[in-house]
Amino acid sequence: MTLPLEVRNMISTLALTLDETIAIRFPEETLETPQTTTFAALRFVNKQLYQETSPIFFASNTFRVGNGSTGYNCPSVKGFTKFIMSIPRECLSCITKVEIAPVFDLEKWGNKEDDTYGVDTSLMKLEWRQSQLSWIIDTMASYFPNLKTAIFDVDGPYGPNNYFVRYHQASDMASDNSYIMKHMVFKLLVATKESKLKRLEGVHIFKKCWLDLEKMLVDIVDYAKDEGIEAGKIVKLVDHDYPCLF
Repeated sequence: MTLPLEVRNMISTLALTLDETIAIRFPEETLETPQTTTFAALRFVNKQLYQETSPIFFASNTFRVGNGSTGYNCPSVKGFTKFIMSIPRECLSCITKVEIAPVFDLEKWGNKEDDTYGVDTSLMKLEWRQSQLSWIIDTMASYFPNLKTAIFDVDGPYGPNNYFVRYHQASDMASDNSYIMKHMVFKLLVATKESKLKRLEGVHIFKKCWLDLEKMLVDIVDYAKDEGIEAGKIVKLVDHDYPCLF
């Protein structure tokens, strides 16, 4: 602790910045994973170090939120709720980068042997998913005022059947899913206009071929323009070259 604060902050940034995103899953898994053991250890050294490193940890890392279900080991609403309730608000306000992993309506993605595959499809109605995702965006706008980048990773389609069957079935739901995506992006833009998200610089959407994202982007920009929001400089389609697994 004899080093100057500036030097200590540089060291802490190097030690606490993770290469992978931190998935906000179930309460007991969020900040107690192998990727976050360094931060977990620093929290218990002393109060001063904890106070110094906490803002750095939350500002330097990317947090992955979503509305996945218990059976898929992915970011969940339950985990996000616990995260918001258990992390000090001053730490949440330091978060600058979030990945959003939407899970859409899975009701039709069963298989012939077991249409539900042990999953409660009553929780997977399109309306329920839209409600979950809207809540996530509203909560981000309330608790992450310094958010700079929001990344939508519309991976999938997910479900109990094999990937190629799900991919084919997803075309039947693409229109509804595109609507939900546009709704989420527009809510972020409105939050920026209302100064809830004061520093938002980019809303990035990973390119996926099972949704017509090019058309979606045009619709978002046009609709935002009607509301007096310049979305063209904020919302972008981006490539990524890694397999994204929840």
